[in-house]
Amino acid sequence: MEKIKKYMLEDNVYGLQRLQSIEATMCNDDSNYHHFNVIIIDLIISQIQHTQFKKESVTELQTYLLNVENWGIYELTLFNNVMFCFPTPVLSLLLDNAMKKAIAYRHLPQYEELLMIIICNNLEITLQQKDIVQAEKIVAQSTEIYRNKRISLSNMKFKFLQGILMMYTGNVDSGKKLVVGVIDACYVLGDDEQAYSFEKYLNESTNFEI
Repeated sequence: MEKIKKYMLEDNVYGLQRLQSIEATMCNDDSNYHHFNVIIIDLIISQIQHTQFKKESVTELQTYLLNVENWGIYELTLFNNVMFCFPTPVLSLLLDNAMKKAIAYRHLPQYEELLMIIICNNLEITLQQKDIVQAEKIVAQSTEIYRNKRISLSNMKFKFLQGILMMYTGNVDSGKKLVVGVIDACYVLGDDEQAYSFEKYLNESTNFEI
């Protein structure tokens, strides 16, 4: 999975295709792991090349995630890696599923942090799609999860995106205050790269200035 992420960030289609061929040779009837990796790589290549996602691939992943009894680390990671391929209504349904079916494990730090990352990524995609109603629903559902949590990237990103949502819904001054506070906090913590990433998102993805 780490190699998939590396090649995806590099837009390295050749590397992804080679990795897909290797994964295909390892597929068997005892596990979905390598089969799903083949599908994930195919979807990522389609995203890089701006081609249409294969409907059967999206449907297979959707069906698995909706019907699996419990969401462990694998299911949460799988959803986080493929959420870009789902339309907003399906994304909303799967997020609800993730929050309900991972609840038994939420007391474990690695589950909670991964769920928080998923919520953030889901919120970011929803804002990019300008689905304000769904974005407000995500924030309302998730505020309790983030309350009083230790400082982490997902926690800061949630507050940043919450500020962006406030600006979209007319609460511009309060939204800016929250966004600027998060960016300043990144600089104070020495994470200049993340601060720049937030500033870039604000400049490129919205019409707002700080």
